[in-house]
Amino acid sequence: MYDKIVCFLFFLFPLFLCSQSSKDPKLDSLCNVWKDTSIADSVRLPALLTIIWEEYLFVNPDSGIYYARKMYDFAKDHNIKPYMASAHNLRGIVFQIKGQNDSAVICFTKVKDIFSEINNQHGVGVALNNIALALKDMG
Repeated sequence: MYDKIVCFLFFLFPLFLCSQSSKDPKLDSLCNVWKDTSIADSVRLPALLTIIWEEYLFVNPDSGIYYARKMYDFAKDHNIKPYMASAHNLRGIVFQIKGQNDSAVICFTKVKDIFSEINNQHGVGVALNNIALALKDMG
């Protein structure tokens, strides 16, 4: 199941998020980027996405959902739709990992809708693939 999830995620790459020091200097650096509000959102959001992906998504999925929601709220407040879609996609992945495929389909449908709205056909295709995988897992 994990290989399917990783396969369709190729397009993916709050101040207390990094309160615990990581042993990985790369993640520490990304945490510093996310915390620094003087850095452009176009740099901060990819840092947060990587933190969620590498630090939480597969190790602590519930925290992955929590921080994906934080990412969504931040992206929504700044009207950065691709990251709104990415946040929903991260949540969908977690739901699929947890076997909650009905919730995953809801999240992936939101991804599809956002990418349709901004006319990103590649994103729409990836979202439709994710929906199909979740439906397949549902039987």
